[in-house]
Amino acid sequence: MNTLVVYYSLDGNTKAAAERIAKELGCKTMGIEPEKPITNKGFMKILVGGKQSAFNEKPAIKPLGADLAEYDMIVLGTPVWAGKAAAPVWTFANSCDACEKVIALFTLSGSGENEKCLKQLKNVFPGIRISASLKDKKADKNGENEEMLAAFIAQLRAAAQ
Repeated sequence: MNTLVVYYSLDGNTKAAAERIAKELGCKTMGIEPEKPITNKGFMKILVGGKQSAFNEKPAIKPLGADLAEYDMIVLGTPVWAGKAAAPVWTFANSCDACEKVIALFTLSGSGENEKCLKQLKNVFPGIRISASLKDKKADKNGENEEMLAAFIAQLRAAAQ
């Protein structure tokens, strides 16, 4: 099964998880990039990124550079901001011409609001049947992410067969 991991990452946490998943599955990754990048420095990161998510803004994003129709399964990754997916992920969701192919989602959160985010994204991507709620690397003190990520990858492998 031809699989693609699509993700948005500001601080690199979601990107690292996406790359790990892609490596284990032997597939490609594509990063969602806003046309106007969000700073990842200090208060401005919270002000801009948090505001965009809190107010359901959908910033313009660059084209992915891939024809999603070529893929059988899409795995989506997002950080959780203000209890929601990062704003660029919402832009992707609203412009996605292959929403039915998004069958898996992984989120990274320092606040623990992953399930709230997952519920919202399932309304847009009703095909999501595999998910992983990971902790931001700053919040992951006990190694739970490793176990959850391994289980998520195992579920993805099974779905691809």
